[in-house]
Amino acid sequence: MNATRNTAITAEEAASCLQDVIRRGEKLLIRSGGHDVNGYSAADDAVIIDLRYLDSVDISDDIPKSRLALQ
Repeated sequence: MNATRNTAITAEEAASCLQDVIRRGEKLLIRSGGHDVNGYSAADDAVIIDLRYLDSVDISDDIPKSRLALQ
């Protein structure tokens, strides 16, 4: 497997990594800790953003929101 893993310690690091991945048009996977028996957090030629150390979510009312869906 040829994947690049980035562990985000802060939301700013996660956002920066996400922007880089989008800009380069690379395949993106998110890992948030725990086990993934379905293999959704591992793939060949992908960037994995590991969010295991982020421990809260803040949603702002003044910025557009994205919709997330599970496969």
